[in-house]
Amino acid sequence: MTKQKNKNRKRTLSRLIAVQVLYQYDFHEEKKSYDEIKKDLIENYILNSDDEISSYQNEIDADFLDKLLAVSQMFAQIDQDLSAFLQKGWSLNSVDKVMLQILRLAVFELQMLKDIPPKVVVDEYVGIAASFFDQKKVTFVNAILDKFSKQDANASTVLA
Repeated sequence: MTKQKNKNRKRTLSRLIAVQVLYQYDFHEEKKSYDEIKKDLIENYILNSDDEISSYQNEIDADFLDKLLAVSQMFAQIDQDLSAFLQKGWSLNSVDKVMLQILRLAVFELQMLKDIPPKVVVDEYVGIAASFFDQKKVTFVNAILDKFSKQDANASTVLA
């Protein structure tokens, strides 16, 4: 495997783990820290139900995962930005909790990690959504992220 493909694979898995850390933090009603949940997930991770429990420490990009988890410090702003892309009458409270974490992380990457092409970010999180949801919900995630990435790109161009 080439070095770049290995890096991409590690980042993909890091994104998936980030979604799960944020979801579990919310699910456990903040009784465990992000670090505790992250450590447990990395050390006891199963990608497929047929797999044995094993550590994914060497399969992830730990620095990238830590960058992604910084999203928790920006939930209020990101949620406000996301709300603008929902149809009238919808709120983030009506969005599935896993989907909300996927959207938050994607928007965070699009806004803060400018070294990653927007198309890559959208594709990655649409792929993650596909592992959790049916096509209708995946299309919803794709539509929101596509609109957001285009607006964010236009805003960046105006500011330049």
